[in-house]
Amino acid sequence: MNEKVERICHISHMICDQLNTDKTVRDLIDRAGHRCKSDLVSQMVQEMPALQGIMGAYYSVYFKESPEVSLAIKEHYQPRSESDELPKSIPGIILSISDRLDSIVACFENDNIPTGSRDPWGIRRSMIAIIRMMIQNNLNLDLRVLIEDATLTLGRKLSDKTDACLSFFKKRIETVILDEGIPH
Repeated sequence: MNEKVERICHISHMICDQLNTDKTVRDLIDRAGHRCKSDLVSQMVQEMPALQGIMGAYYSVYFKESPEVSLAIKEHYQPRSESDELPKSIPGIILSISDRLDSIVACFENDNIPTGSRDPWGIRRSMIAIIRMMIQNNLNLDLRVLIEDATLTLGRKLSDKTDACLSFFKKRIETVILDEGIPH
C-alpha cells in the first residue's frame, strides 16, 4: 500500500508542477495523498467497498485533518461511474487523476490491457474520467509526460507498453471530444 501511495504522491507532484500550483495547495495535496488509501485497511471498507473515500474522509476528520484534506480524500475516488459527479476541489481532482494514472500505467505494464469489450480493471472508464476532469476544469496537462513519469515511478523502463498506453489514451480522447461535440 505504501508504494501505491508514494506513486500517487509523486504523480500528484508532477501534475502540480504542470499546473504551477502554489505551495499551500501542494502541501494540502501531499497530506491528502499520504492518507488517501488509509481507509482501505479498515474493516468498514472491506465489508462495503462502496464506502472507499467516504470512510477515509470520516477518519481524517476524526484524526483532526483539515476539511480540505478530508474533502480531497473523499473526492479522489470520484467519479465512480459514468454518471457520477466529478471531483470539484483542485486537490481532489489532482489526486483522482494521479490515482487513475498510476493504475492505468500499472495495468499496461503488467499486460492487463483491455481487449474488445473486456476491461476488468476499468481502464477505459478511468481514462474517460481523467479526460472529463481535464475538460471540465480546463486543465492543460501533458499526458505523455505524466504517463512516462508514472512508468518510471513504477520502476519500469519506457517501452512499447508505454507507447500502447499513450495510443490507447489518444483513442479515448478522440471519443470524448466527439461525444462532447468539441470542435477541432
